[in-house]
Amino acid sequence: MNFRSTRLAVATLTLLVGVVAGAVSAQSGPPAGTAYRFESVEVTTGGTAAASTNFVGSVSVVDTGDKLSSASYMSDCGIGETAVMDAVAGHQVFGVSPALGPCAGGGLIRILGMGFTDGNPPSITVKIGQAPEFQVTTFTNTEITCPLPAGYPGPNDIVVTTPCGSKTLPGGFEYACANGPLALFGVTPASSDVDGGALITVSGLSLMPGTLITFGGTPAYDYTFVDLQTIRCRAPAHPTGTFDVTATNSLGSVTLSNAFTYTLLARVQVVSGGCSGNYGSVQNLVGGSLPLVDGSQFSFVAANARPNAVGFFVAGVEVAPYPVLGCVGLVEPLSAFIVPMQASPYGTALFPVALPANPALAGFTFMSQWAFSDATGPAGFVLSNGIRARFGF
Repeated sequence: MNFRSTRLAVATLTLLVGVVAGAVSAQSGPPAGTAYRFESVEVTTGGTAAASTNFVGSVSVVDTGDKLSSASYMSDCGIGETAVMDAVAGHQVFGVSPALGPCAGGGLIRILGMGFTDGNPPSITVKIGQAPEFQVTTFTNTEITCPLPAGYPGPNDIVVTTPCGSKTLPGGFEYACANGPLALFGVTPASSDVDGGALITVSGLSLMPGTLITFGGTPAYDYTFVDLQTIRCRAPAHPTGTFDVTATNSLGSVTLSNAFTYTLLARVQVVSGGCSGNYGSVQNLVGGSLPLVDGSQFSFVAANARPNAVGFFVAGVEVAPYPVLGCVGLVEPLSAFIVPMQASPYGTALFPVALPANPALAGFTFMSQWAFSDATGPAGFVLSNGIRARFGF
């Protein structure tokens, strides 16, 4: 485009619905081919319009010969027009009222701006500081009304997100935390096996040493008090389900509802027992996938038996260790499931298992051992260690 005469370059773009949140700034005497960027669309004075993603609408650029005189554009995310000034589209965040509140949160705040109903369909989330992002339902094009979440002391950014993108009001809200208060923001991870033991990070406010964390009413253990906003602890054992997480200290008690889930996972544990011969101790191992109730296949594996030894695999109800002719048994013998086996020339054996996809089996636990003939062992045989296996889902 020749900047010595006034000409009009119009680029009409039809792309995906999205955000135009940029500016065309006044420039003096740019050479032909200079590009003006609207963040999501680029218009070149040479007459070629190049567009990136997330833009719908049209762009017009007027060249007066010395500088970019005006630009206009329109999209689902706003309309902008300028004469030697910045052009802005998409929603904007101007301020919040009130701008100061307690760290415990509570009450309503008003976020002021424009373009909040842009996008199709309109949808708004708000995030204040480190508090979790949340959906808002009460808003107009220029105002959002939402509850104030608990937050960290000091200035906190406000981020408003619509289908047209995210805008931040830096330090837009300040929390004041005189003498507390106690607050919980979240737990990570938010689930554990029913046996507990998972290392959990609890975030909030005023989590001072001595704070008690409970999962569904059961106290956590192995606490590490990182700072007043963070506790690390281990989840206790608990039945399956989704439960509240509660923090209690001298400042009071606060609860996150339905914040933690206990699930029943498959588990395999090695249990000492058995007896050994001259070939050593026969090992009871699990190969393949863990025993899951979804049709997954796994195997019990014997190793370190006498080559080609005759024996059997036994599984059943676990009982307290008991003597068996100089060995230590772990399976209730009268109701045990017994399968005759023979070791390979390498002293190994394999018992494959394929479970039906039956959730009713979840939680079922049993014990297993291997026994093989061995003249050097007690009473002419050897017995492996035990494997405690639990079906999960």
